[in-house]
Amino acid sequence: MRWTNAKLESARLRRLFAIPRWIEPLGGAIGIAIFAALVYFGFAGNQDPGRNVVPTFVYVFFWTMIPLLSAVLGDVFRPFNPWRAVGLGSSWLRARVAPGRKLLSSLMLVYLAFQLVGMAMFGPRRWLERGDAFGVYFEFFSRIAPLTVVKRALHARVPLSGLTDITSIAGTVVFICTMIGITVFDGLERGGIWQSIAGKDPSTLVMTLGLSASVGIVVGFYRLGVLGMGGSHIEKSPRELSFLFAPSLVPIALGYLIAHYFSFIIFVGQALPHVIAHPMGNSGAPPVDYFLSGKAIWWVQVSALLIGHIMGLIVAHDKAQAVWGRARAASQSQTWMLVVMVGFTTLGLWLLSQSNQ
Repeated sequence: MRWTNAKLESARLRRLFAIPRWIEPLGGAIGIAIFAALVYFGFAGNQDPGRNVVPTFVYVFFWTMIPLLSAVLGDVFRPFNPWRAVGLGSSWLRARVAPGRKLLSSLMLVYLAFQLVGMAMFGPRRWLERGDAFGVYFEFFSRIAPLTVVKRALHARVPLSGLTDITSIAGTVVFICTMIGITVFDGLERGGIWQSIAGKDPSTLVMTLGLSASVGIVVGFYRLGVLGMGGSHIEKSPRELSFLFAPSLVPIALGYLIAHYFSFIIFVGQALPHVIAHPMGNSGAPPVDYFLSGKAIWWVQVSALLIGHIMGLIVAHDKAQAVWGRARAASQSQTWMLVVMVGFTTLGLWLLSQSNQ
């Protein structure tokens, strides 16, 4: 990386076309309808997770596919965000639930209620920017994409340049580290080392401690890089540098997500059309075609990790050019960040080896 001035920081938007005003309320209505339908099917449908539409939709589409779509197409979740639609429309979605039903529907209702209370207290727009965890999560990934919506118009931009506009506030760094840490723990708990420590059926407390430790490891890696940069002849505190370079971790989070959920998406994701067509779970289990070999999946996973870390280095180096202003000083400062990226890559490859055992 030898460019001598910040290119992502100075990248400009290119307006493509205006978006009709009716798109936003239509998308919100669709989001509310999907949310309400999922809550109903979750309570009233078959409680077998493999046959009910809710677990497959939430884990395959919502948790893993929306981040990927966001990184390519922009913030695709925002126009369909059901709690955003309800909050901005100043209305409440009321739902009656049957006692004794579980799945994910109860958590969905709790999250909806939490969002509505937050928007009522702090205002919809401010709360959605800071309090909607899923909205912020998807929006961070969307900043990788070459497309964005500004003032009801679609714009093209240089890929990754959207990450330079993230305004760091209290909690931003920990949130981004948590994006990686959750995936780290998900890969760790599939391996033999975790099972030897926690047992085959660990308690909720043990799982919580394991997740917290995984996030702590990610924070520790990043902290080392920040402390190393602090000695590169610049009058900025570690806290300031931590805020400035946190966006460079977002592509790494995407790489981890693809690496650890790729096989889940292509295999378990095959059930999505089936469960959508039979949302009450009144049909047999959907067939799964394991059409990719383990070797092919491994190469996709490794490639995702490496590409994610390369993109992270590009963002970090570009930010260093903007912060230091001198090519030599910027390059020297990134020696520590390179060490951090190598550490993340090594950790990711080790987790893959654990989960594939």
